[in-house]
Amino acid sequence: EECNVKDGVDAINISSEETKSSSEANNDNNNKVDEDEEDEVDMDDLLLLSFHRSLLTITPSSLPMPISTYYSKHLLPSRPPDTTLDFKQSSYKKLGVFLLEQAGTDIIKVKPSQDGKDKVAFLSSVNKNHMALRDAKKQRRTEEGSDEKSSSSSSSKKKKMAIVTLYIIPPHIVNLLQLDKDAVKATHAKSEARRGTGFLTLPECRDILNDYITVTPSTSSSSLIDEYDPECVFLNGPLCDALYKPSKKQSSSTPTSYPESTTRKDLMELWIDKMETGYAIVQMPGNVIVDMKRGKPPMVKIEVECRQNKKKFVTRVRGLEEYNINPAN
Repeated sequence: EECNVKDGVDAINISSEETKSSSEANNDNNNKVDEDEEDEVDMDDLLLLSFHRSLLTITPSSLPMPISTYYSKHLLPSRPPDTTLDFKQSSYKKLGVFLLEQAGTDIIKVKPSQDGKDKVAFLSSVNKNHMALRDAKKQRRTEEGSDEKSSSSSSSKKKKMAIVTLYIIPPHIVNLLQLDKDAVKATHAKSEARRGTGFLTLPECRDILNDYITVTPSTSSSSLIDEYDPECVFLNGPLCDALYKPSKKQSSSTPTSYPESTTRKDLMELWIDKMETGYAIVQMPGNVIVDMKRGKPPMVKIEVECRQNKKKFVTRVRGLEEYNINPAN
């Protein structure tokens, strides 16, 4: 009797385990079916989206078009990024079946081959006024607008480096013309980094000369500008010595002769030519001065070396460190 009871209990346990395993197997099969259905639905949606986008790229002059050309040059390039069109995973299984169904909605028209064996051999026309294509156009405009905004925002965040030429008025010119020391030292410069350094921008340097020829403290007249010709400037002694006095090498070979007047344009060009030059490395946006020195900006050298019998080339860039640029980045 004990053996019979044990056999009955074992039989119940085995049958319950078989029932459990069979139910789990059914659940797994159902889950697979659901996943397959989801894949098919996703692929159908992807195919339809790519199809509508592709029709927007077709011009009337390119029709009729072989289906193979449409598939390779229009349908595949119109799919969203990082996606793949696989008709076997869709409910249509073949491109021809899909196009025939779309032709039934009057969005396109297809033509068979000459022998009639292939019912979908050519794409003959596209209905640009179809409602589905109108929606596709709106969606494309929205995406293009968002892409422009993202690109503009990303570009605005990018930092750029610019080189700005600066000018320094030599001390002997400052003393000869008795120039305003604050203006010469750029005391009131917009950039805090330039204040009191003597590094002047081109407009600031021009303004100092304009102030001198307009109101000259070293002469009895209030201005060096001809009242009858505003473009003509009379030259006084200090201005001639500062701009026209030859160097020691030139004075020994050529006699010294000063002009009495000149044009404002020629005077300004000579003034800038007599200045010492410097430069500032400015980070944009923000106009932040990263570095500021006298002389010319350092050169960036790019060298290309050939290796392995001209099969391999190595590019070397030197001098980026002067511009606070890390080559590793």
